Amino acid sequence: MQEWGIVAAAAGIWIIAAAAITIGFLIRNMLLRAEAVLRTMEEQYAALSEQTSQVMEQASRSLGHVERQLAAAESMVVQVKGAVHSASEAVIGVSRVSQKAAQSAAQHLEQARLDNEKQLGELFRWLDIGVSFWHAWHRRSPRTGGGQAE
Repeated sequence: MQEWGIVAAAAGIWIIAAAAITIGFLIRNMLLRAEAVLRTMEEQYAALSEQTSQVMEQASRSLGHVERQLAAAESMVVQVKGAVHSASEAVIGVSRVSQKAAQSAAQHLEQARLDNEKQLGELFRWLDIGVSFWHAWHRRSPRTGGGQAE
């Protein structure tokens, strides 16, 4: 029986060895798959890192461009504000000048009207004197009978 015990022990060792070898192969295959997955993840991580770097670089360039545009727009707004202020002052100045010109023109027109009234008054006075003199002369002059008015 000892021989059967040795054969059983040897068979048990063979079974344990076969199970250990099978488990070793399964573990090795699982480790190889895990290594392949880790390599794939590493490659994807590297690609993602590169893409992220490119996106960050583009975003940085875009922000720089936006900052330059804002600076340009700010200076343009300051210039427009200055131009509007200058235009406003010019409009106020033109308004004052036109108001003074209108007042001056009104004064000159009033003075011209007064001068014209005075001159027309004198003209009508002289005309009245001339017509009165003509009537008076015409009444006192002898009538010659031709086409003289009465």
